[in-house]
Amino acid sequence: MSERKHEAKCMEELRKALPFALLWKIRDTTTGGQPDLEVAWNQNTTKIEFKVLKGNETIHDKWEDERQLITLVRYEQQTGLAWAVAWRPKYKKFEAATYIYRPTALLGKHIPPAKAWDGPRALWENGVAWVPGVRYDVVAELIRGTHV
Repeated sequence: MSERKHEAKCMEELRKALPFALLWKIRDTTTGGQPDLEVAWNQNTTKIEFKVLKGNETIHDKWEDERQLITLVRYEQQTGLAWAVAWRPKYKKFEAATYIYRPTALLGKHIPPAKAWDGPRALWENGVAWVPGVRYDVVAELIRGTHV
């Protein structure tokens, strides 16, 4: 499934799970580096970059250029509410999974070992959290857990 289809399904889940949320899909064709989605809900705004990992790709293989990660890092440093969400479909030895990354944990091409999702705490402590399967509801849970 393409990144756009995953984004659309995730946005559909966010609309259902977050009453009155404002979702702004960013189609950045002129300046580059802007995250894919802005979610404004409960007096906070989160920026999210979506990626689909194929085969044995890592999140670093998916950046168009370093501007995407740098922009996310800047948003995280200013608001604490910026994330990279990567979906991995089933592939050979890899089971389908959803990963959520803190941008600052990815600096220097670092990929922290994934910790099982237990809410936003795993992200703050470890820099990445994962759940088995392609799960859009976890993104909604992330927004609910960080927009307090």
